[in-house]
Amino acid sequence: MTHSAISDIGTFSMHHDPVDRDLYPFFAELRSQAGPVWSPRHKSWLVAHHPTVRDALGHADLSVEKMDPFIATLAGDTRAKLDRINDVLQHWVVFNDPPNHTRIRRALQQVFMPKQLRQFESDVRRIVEEMFADLDGRTEFDFIEAFALGLPARLVCQLFGVPIEDADAMSRWGHGISRFVMGGSDDQRYDDTLADLKQMRSYFSDLMAEYRTSDDDSTLLRRLVGAAGTEDGLTYDEIIATLVLILFAGLDTTANALGNMVLTLSSRPDVVDAVRADPGIAPAVIEDVLRFDTPAPMVTRVAKADLELGGVRIAAGDRLILLLASANRDEAVFDSAGEVRADRPASPHLAFGRGIHFCLGAPLARMELRVVLLALVDRLPRWTVRTEGLVWRDELLVRGLTALPVVVDATEGSA
Repeated sequence: MTHSAISDIGTFSMHHDPVDRDLYPFFAELRSQAGPVWSPRHKSWLVAHHPTVRDALGHADLSVEKMDPFIATLAGDTRAKLDRINDVLQHWVVFNDPPNHTRIRRALQQVFMPKQLRQFESDVRRIVEEMFADLDGRTEFDFIEAFALGLPARLVCQLFGVPIEDADAMSRWGHGISRFVMGGSDDQRYDDTLADLKQMRSYFSDLMAEYRTSDDDSTLLRRLVGAAGTEDGLTYDEIIATLVLILFAGLDTTANALGNMVLTLSSRPDVVDAVRADPGIAPAVIEDVLRFDTPAPMVTRVAKADLELGGVRIAAGDRLILLLASANRDEAVFDSAGEVRADRPASPHLAFGRGIHFCLGAPLARMELRVVLLALVDRLPRWTVRTEGLVWRDELLVRGLTALPVVVDATEGSA
């Protein structure tokens, strides 16, 4: 195996300073290399160029089934804890290759079909308006706490048939699991994840028992429970695991995307004004914001066989980190890659991945971002962000803030 060299690659950690977690200069340095770069620090190939990341996302010999190889490197109490966590994670569609992936994804696609989401959009608008109404008269608020965490939780509860009064618990559990799944570095993450999973499994088992006797097919959970055990259905363990996954991914990642959007646009009033003048460009602006500051900046794969990628030989068993955020700033693909443009042509960004693992929830996330952006420019004519002291979350696979103080210009209007 030939490992390319780059300055400081052996010591640089992408678990960067949470107060100044700007990895984009490092990504640019990686893109100055000819192909994937080996990182002894992360024990992985770092894949940074857009064409190579795009190809890797669709490569049949790159697997998402990475939990078992990881657990095999552990021993003792740590391994025992990971085995118990994997009792749930092994059923996640994002950790399964075909044919299991195909079967699980087919069962879930029904809820994310465009027709289903169009019917759901009026509920999204109503909830967003209610949340903005709660901010009436306030000239400063934490967008993450007041909005970004709560909105996805309420929407997922409504979509899946979870009681709305349990939204706060859903958000707390989803964030806790993220500490492990997304690469947190604190020593308590395994124990915390086990505790959260135990509570979630108990909660969803009880909820599924209620839905087994229900005739209401309007929620995804009832439809999944009704199809359990059939040829096209999931097992009860798979349903519970899927609910855990959607809570973690649908809440956590969307919350980060919402926060990143508000932070990015707070320093670009020209883009905000363009959306206010022509709301029809909101979807294009959202796509460029997702490209510019990707909430899930990287994903991992494991090579199932020897292969070549970007001109570099990769050995079977090697781990790869596909840097989606780097690919989305690749100057060879995107003009003015470091800027957000309201007029950017259709973008081949990779914020939602590509291929068979393209994010199932992408249509819902796009709808949430669009509804929030349009409500934001309508309800808050002018706003700024207190950027001093912003703290980024330290999970490796996350790009999101712990808090985002928004200041409303009272002379222009208020929430």
